[in-house]
Amino acid sequence: DNTPPSPIYLQRASVTSFNDVVELKWQASEAYDAQAYQIYRRNENTGDFSQIALVEHPNTTYQDSFRINNREVCYFVKVKDACDNRSAFSNRGCIIQPEGEALDLENALSWPPYEKWQKGTRTYEVFKQTGDSTYQSLARLDSSQRSYLDQDLRDSADQFCYYIRAEGFGEETFSRSTRICLEQAAIVHIPNTFSPGVTPGLNDQFGPEGLYIANYEMQIYNRWGEQVFSTSTSEEWDGTYQG
Repeated sequence: DNTPPSPIYLQRASVTSFNDVVELKWQASEAYDAQAYQIYRRNENTGDFSQIALVEHPNTTYQDSFRINNREVCYFVKVKDACDNRSAFSNRGCIIQPEGEALDLENALSWPPYEKWQKGTRTYEVFKQTGDSTYQSLARLDSSQRSYLDQDLRDSADQFCYYIRAEGFGEETFSRSTRICLEQAAIVHIPNTFSPGVTPGLNDQFGPEGLYIANYEMQIYNRWGEQVFSTSTSEEWDGTYQG
């Protein structure tokens, strides 16, 4: 037998552990003597595709663990049969790597299209993590939209992390991107006066004010160099010293 198997369909190349692991999923070969699948990844230095793994049939998934940088990361899969015939390459699967920029009071995101599903991409969904919270869906966009402007930035955190989930047409055709984190620069105002006890509820305490201040440390001294107040927990000073 010297007839090669038919090429298979690579359903997804999806990041499963942020920026460290890519999971591949493909449709099983219909060849009766399919024996294994050869996994190819683009060589970051030469641009050529080289084999990185051999997966025994009937397994149809593979996890590639490596540190993902800013270069394009793409995969192909070949079928190998019992007579050592090799199929042609599958369709290409390239992971999505979004880019972003922290602007004044908003974060701008953009990303390349997922490549390449037989019927194209149906939607892109944007997810965001604020501080230590869990990821929440921000928006679901159609395939023609590959940018998003996030203007809902809570001032309780200074770092905002995002990933994109592409969805195709058909079962298990989805791909999660790498993660990108953007930091908003702190906007700080330090008042030069305050008036505790003069008008209750107005300018009663002293401390920095602004947006995206994660934490601060403050010490206050009197004119003789004696420390009258200290905090490392974002507490404000009410003007008292030893009562």
